Amino acid sequence: MLGALGIKSMDANYTSIILDLGDNSKLDPMKLVTMISKNPRLFSLRQDKKLIRYLNKAESEALVETASIYLDELRSLCCSP
Repeated sequence: MLGALGIKSMDANYTSIILDLGDNSKLDPMKLVTMISKNPRLFSLRQDKKLIRYLNKAESEALVETASIYLDELRSLCCSP
């Protein structure tokens, strides 16, 4: 899933999922900014190109499923080929 999105790596813990977008991300920057601005308590983008998705308790208890759902949702932010 990471490769299909052009995401360099993923790290997850019980408070957040951190995606290293790197230089080859296929996510549309404008769609990404819109998503973050609509949900500032849920997402943040650091200067080092790491996208952070904050988790609630239920999401953290089902971390693998949550990460899979999150990556699937990000496909809608991909640039058109």
